[in-house]
Amino acid sequence: MSNPFTAVDNSIDIVGAVIFAMVIFWAVNYIWENHLTTQAKIMYAAIIMISAMQIFQVVMQMLLKNFASFRIWDIINYITAMLFLAMVHRMAKKEKL
Repeated sequence: MSNPFTAVDNSIDIVGAVIFAMVIFWAVNYIWENHLTTQAKIMYAAIIMISAMQIFQVVMQMLLKNFASFRIWDIINYITAMLFLAMVHRMAKKEKL
């Protein structure tokens, strides 16, 4: 099976995976070091899950020359939507809207 991804695709995805790895590092660091509210910890956990699944997709693409299941993308989209919903309400509460 030939690789359906070009070198440009792979390069962009590798850079993205590195950025997502940094997101995971900082999110874990903030959870570990700070006294966050439960809501903030849940939001950071969602960010960690989304980032980990994005990295998983890149690893699948690079090692197996394939892409992750569309189910993975459905899960990523649902978690992202729930995270954005929580962020919208949290920001409104913090800004006293």
